[in-house]
Amino acid sequence: MVISKQLSSDLTELSQLKRGQMNNDARFKVMQSDIEEQKLTLLEKESVIRMETPQVEVEHKRLNLDTSRMQFKVELLHQQLQLLKEGVFQDDIDNLLPGK
Repeated sequence: MVISKQLSSDLTELSQLKRGQMNNDARFKVMQSDIEEQKLTLLEKESVIRMETPQVEVEHKRLNLDTSRMQFKVELLHQQLQLLKEGVFQDDIDNLLPGK
């Protein structure tokens, strides 16, 4: 009878351990699924960023070009103003400007 009680106790303990292991396995699978979902989300975001990067670079270059053009025009206007202050006639200045 003592062996039977010990065997019964061992079986109960083994059953509890197995139940605990099954619970751990279930939690692990849920966590693993969550990680896979997060990986997919990050891959989607990375893909969007990779597609947008060339567009952003082109826009950046365009804005730099626009800025350079505006700086050139401002410098030209400053020089024109300086020439006017020095007594150069507007017609003479206009004849010196590019595209005129």
